[in-house]
Amino acid sequence: MVVVGVGARRGLGGALCARFAQAGMHVYAAGRNPDKLATVADELNQVDECATAHSLDANNSDEVLALFARINADGRTPRLVVFNAAEPNVPKP
Repeated sequence: MVVVGVGARRGLGGALCARFAQAGMHVYAAGRNPDKLATVADELNQVDECATAHSLDANNSDEVLALFARINADGRTPRLVVFNAAEPNVPKP
């Protein structure tokens, strides 16, 4: 499970991470704020090592590709990818 656009634990991205981790998936929480990502991953990892935080900017294709390379290097294949990046991450014309 990959969630791109994870904010604070109280947000949708953090809630999705928690829900899918509870279902037994290993979650890759990805977003711009490493502190928020670490908080989400640390909370989920208190019970089981089920989450990995990965800092990236969803507008940067190289950083997104690096996330999937990391997942593959970890020997995992995503079963579900959720893109939850907020409006400030969308390029303006």
